[in-house]
Amino acid sequence: MPDPQSIDLDRHPPDARALDRIGIENALRFGVLPLRSAGAITPVASPSLGRFRTAQRVLEAKLGPVACCLADRQKIEDHITRLRAPTLAVRATTRTAPVESCRNWSGARAATAAACLSVLLLLWAILWPVGLLWVVTGWAALTLVSVTGLRTVAAVVEARHARREQQTWTSRRPYQRVEASQPVVSLLVPLFDEEDIAKRLVKRLERLDYPRSRLDVLLILEADDLRTRMAIEDTDLPKWMRIIT
Repeated sequence: MPDPQSIDLDRHPPDARALDRIGIENALRFGVLPLRSAGAITPVASPSLGRFRTAQRVLEAKLGPVACCLADRQKIEDHITRLRAPTLAVRATTRTAPVESCRNWSGARAATAAACLSVLLLLWAILWPVGLLWVVTGWAALTLVSVTGLRTVAAVVEARHARREQQTWTSRRPYQRVEASQPVVSLLVPLFDEEDIAKRLVKRLERLDYPRSRLDVLLILEADDLRTRMAIEDTDLPKWMRIIT
C-alpha cells in the first residue's frame, strides 16, 4: 500500500451515503470518514494509517475497495456531526449509557438465577419450614418498624416546620404553592362580644387552604368591645391576620 496523502476535508467533500453504509457508530469509533469518489476505490479519511488498518475490514465489507487519506481527527468528527447532527441529537437524548442500561443484561442468566433461588427456597421450606417462617416474619417486622420510624420522623419534622410558619397541621398541603397569578383574597370577619369563641375562630381560620401570601384576614372589632379584643390579643395571630376597628 502506498503512503497515504494528507488532504483538506474542506476541499474534498465527504460522501453522506457511504457514511450511512458504514454507520455513524463505526465512523466515530474508528475516526474515519468516507469521501466522494468517481472510481472503484473509495477514499477514506483517517487520522492515522494505524486507525485505518483497524477499520479496514469493516470498511471493505461495506464499501468495497478503500484507500487511506490522512486528515485531522477533529475535522473528521466535525464533518460527521455536521452531516448527521439530527440523528446524533436524537440518539444522545434517547440512548442510555451502557452502564445504566439493561441492553447488556442477559435474560437467560437472570432466568437461571431466579430458578436457582426458587429451588433453594423450596428446599428450605421442605427441610426447615420453621426457620423460613421465622426469617419471613422477622423481615416483615423489620420492614414495618422501618416504615413506621420514617413516617414518625417525617411527621415530627412537618409539625415543627408548620409551627415555625404559624400554620396548623391541617392547613398544610403538599401541593400548596404560592402562585403569583392567584388573586389576593381579603376576608372580613366582624366580631362583637365574642370573647368565648374568639380563640377557636382564629384556629379555624388558620385552616384555610389558600396561599398565605395571597390571603388577608381582617378581624373587625367594635372600638368599645374590649373583652373580645383582649381575647384575640392573647392569641398568637399569624402575619396574614390582623385586627381593625
